[in-house]
Formats: sequence, structure tokens, C-alpha cells
Amino acid sequence: MTDEKEIWILGATGRCGRAIAANLAARGAPVVLVGRDAARLDELAKSLGGARTLLAPSAEDAARAMTEGRPAVVVNTIGPFVETAPSIVRACGPGAHYGDL
Repeated sequence: MTDEKEIWILGATGRCGRAIAANLAARGAPVVLVGRDAARLDELAKSLGGARTLLAPSAEDAARAMTEGRPAVVVNTIGPFVETAPSIVRACGPGAHYGDL
């Protein structure tokens, strides 16, 4: 668990995820880039000035990581949302905020 109020962006290397990450990082928000491709995550993190990354090959893997990391906000860009949202929302934990596209 981290002391910082992190914003986790699931599907961060996709078109929408990249735009959201760039927007938040430009405002100084502590973003965590979550995705399934380590090289793409590292490339994006570097372009944003060193954001933290988390490799999660599936929505279920991201949900497991969330139960330990306890992000303050989760932005889910991994569709189809009818399939990915239930496990992600459950993993958010008390007090966390969830949003998807």
C-alpha cells in the first residue's frame, strides 16, 4: 500500500488510456499506468516523466493488484465493460472512486 493517493489507469497504453494518463500527469497527478505490455508501459512512463507502471495481463490480474495497492481512483479503459467492470469495482475497496468509458 502506498501513502500517496494514486490514480490507476487500466489499459493505459491504449488510445484513451494514453490521453487520460497524459492529461492527469500534466496536472501533476500521481498516476499508475496499468497494462499488459511491459515495453509499451515503459515507453509511456518515460514520455510522462517517469510514472509508475504495473504489468497486468488481464482485468483479473489488475483487480488482484488493486486489492493490495488500494488506489484512490481507478480509471478503467479495458472493455467490454460489462465483463471487466464487476471484478474491478469489487477490487476498488472502500473509499476508492471508479470510472470507465
